[in-house]
Amino acid sequence: MREKRVAYIGFIIAATFVCELWPLVFSYADIFTKILGEAQKLEKESAKIPSQQKAVSEKKVVKPAVQYNADKLKDPFQKPYTKKGTKPIPKPVQETVKQLPPMKVEGVFWGGTIPQAIINGRVVKVDDEIEGALVVRIAKEGVTLSFAGQQITLPSPSAEFANM
Repeated sequence: MREKRVAYIGFIIAATFVCELWPLVFSYADIFTKILGEAQKLEKESAKIPSQQKAVSEKKVVKPAVQYNADKLKDPFQKPYTKKGTKPIPKPVQETVKQLPPMKVEGVFWGGTIPQAIINGRVVKVDDEIEGALVVRIAKEGVTLSFAGQQITLPSPSAEFANM
């Protein structure tokens, strides 16, 4: 009895597959043939294109010649020479000597891993900038600054008391 039930269930599953799913297989086959037909049409059309491209590529495009003609204007592409073969006119150089603003070293901490100084009430370390001057070195004797290409050493307060 059990064998008959299994066979019956198998028959129902097979019939369901044939009745329900088999039409889908055929509909997909129809879609596939339509896609293949369109692909073949595109191949035929693309075979015609190279001959059309040859006709287009044989046409020459004529570009108009562009000339710069400004009678009274300066040509921006020419170097700033006064006449042909002469050197450019040098611009006058104004040398301004900068003076170091008044600075006073109020304290120096030179014994630690990061030496620091107090200049005009501001704590600075090496490579800091104060009033346009770069701090180069901080030592027991004073603070060395770089200002306008010059090395200037400001004495520490202890050095000032030692000279008294």
